[in-house]
Amino acid sequence: MIQPIGPTPTPEIALLGALVYTENINTTTILEQVHTLDLDETGAAACLEAISHLAHQGHDHGPVAIADHLGRLGKLTEPARKALLDATTAGSEPLAVRQLAAAVVAASLRRRFESAGKALVEGASVAPEHDLVPLVRSIGTAIVKHADRLRVLRGEVSA
Repeated sequence: MIQPIGPTPTPEIALLGALVYTENINTTTILEQVHTLDLDETGAAACLEAISHLAHQGHDHGPVAIADHLGRLGKLTEPARKALLDATTAGSEPLAVRQLAAAVVAASLRRRFESAGKALVEGASVAPEHDLVPLVRSIGTAIVKHADRLRVLRGEVSA
């Protein structure tokens, strides 16, 4: 890995750094599996949204294009600027974009499990009984869909 300029990037910033320098044809298939809600950092989520939009339109999604897109939408906030700068200087390897995406989605899946556990514990004590099974079903369905996206990124199944 190329050494980053600045702090060691988080997996989210490393993913953005790889996406910034990845060819468009490789980017769109990966972006179908990584959602902005998978990112815990708000600035990184804004950049991912911009990259996804630009890539799906067939446009360049380099740092200047991302900054321009965010600026036109009024979303070039300080967290987005920092995320874009950190991603641009992260030293991420574009060939590792799928593995970086899988790492981000895996971390997000674990956060979702934790959140689901808390919701089930709270629901068990305060929710009406008729809401408990639908709660479990909706949480379980969301987790299975999330895990399916991770399996696609890892190459375990096709999209």
